[in-house]
Amino acid sequence: MTKVIYTKLFSMLLDKVRGFIDKLLFGFRSWFRDMYYYPLTLEELKTAIDFWVNDILPMLEYSSEVFDCDDFGSLFKGLINFITGKNAVGEAIGEVVLPTGEVGLHEWNTVLVELPSGDQVVLYVEPQTGEVFKEISQEGWLYKLKNVLY
Repeated sequence: MTKVIYTKLFSMLLDKVRGFIDKLLFGFRSWFRDMYYYPLTLEELKTAIDFWVNDILPMLEYSSEVFDCDDFGSLFKGLINFITGKNAVGEAIGEVVLPTGEVGLHEWNTVLVELPSGDQVVLYVEPQTGEVFKEISQEGWLYKLKNVLY
């Protein structure tokens, strides 16, 4: 009887550990899907943003729940990574805090950029406008990063 109880407890524990490991591995693979990420130069970023703002944005129209912030973000990521041949762009998910204090959930893009000094930085791009910034937009919106999908 005791052996049966220990066997069942061990089996339950093993199932829990396997479940935890599966979730951990799934989460890890879900966020960073490539082994290496290649940054854009500042010039490549400028060229990409000019293309996005002048050639792509005029064709896009915001539509709540149909083509909103996450759709702008995923299109920007895919298109810019494709045309540059680098996987420097990710989709950022988090909160945006307006100057009024109002908070909302939002998606924007991260871009891995190599500076002329050789240092690498992560910049934000608001794909609905093409604005590039560090954490606070020109309108004073604070972008609080929670997750990134590369």
